[in-house]
Amino acid sequence: MVKLMGYYQLPGSMPVQVSFEDLPEENMDAHVVKNTRFSSWKEMLDVATDTYVRKLKQNEKLLKIGR
Repeated sequence: MVKLMGYYQLPGSMPVQVSFEDLPEENMDAHVVKNTRFSSWKEMLDVATDTYVRKLKQNEKLLKIGR
């Protein structure tokens, strides 16, 4: 599991660092559905993870070719 950190600020208060893992998944899902093409936080995280790993593998192949 990837540990993501961010800041959350209520109006009129100082920002507080929180872990995304501590936020209710229903809130994350609602935000993702409203602001992205994904149907859930998990789907968005899975796609991002797959994309990241695929790019890492492509970079490793390019480094091997360049040797």
